Amino acid sequence: MSEETDVAASMNAFKERCDAGEPVPPVEVSDLKYFWKRSNQVRQRPGVAIGMGAFGNDNPFYKLGERAPAVWFRCGFLQFLLGQGVLNEWQHGEELDEAVFRVAATISLEELASGDREQLDIEQFVLRVREASGANDSSGL
Repeated sequence: MSEETDVAASMNAFKERCDAGEPVPPVEVSDLKYFWKRSNQVRQRPGVAIGMGAFGNDNPFYKLGERAPAVWFRCGFLQFLLGQGVLNEWQHGEELDEAVFRVAATISLEELASGDREQLDIEQFVLRVREASGANDSSGL
């Protein structure tokens, strides 16, 4: 079985588990940071669409194996928050503070979801990042 097939099977199995109501498992902070870094490196190249081939020989999906789908999902969550401006105070160029990765790697995404799983309690995530970074002032919420 090729690496591409393994990735597809792993991603499909992850989706099926999530669709069945299983929680997105926590991931290692180092795996999340690695995936984030590789994704940003690929995004910075002009005219490159992010796909499996765009990563070249250092493909995080292959390197992380069975851990890749959960890391990919959590990385996508961070990308969403960044696009919404939620992470601005912890962003420095393309880099994010360590506290963001620590929280994003371990927070229960299901606890952030509303009962209908249609909305996320982003303020809870922000509060957790502030606590993790030592900035307990929540007046900016």
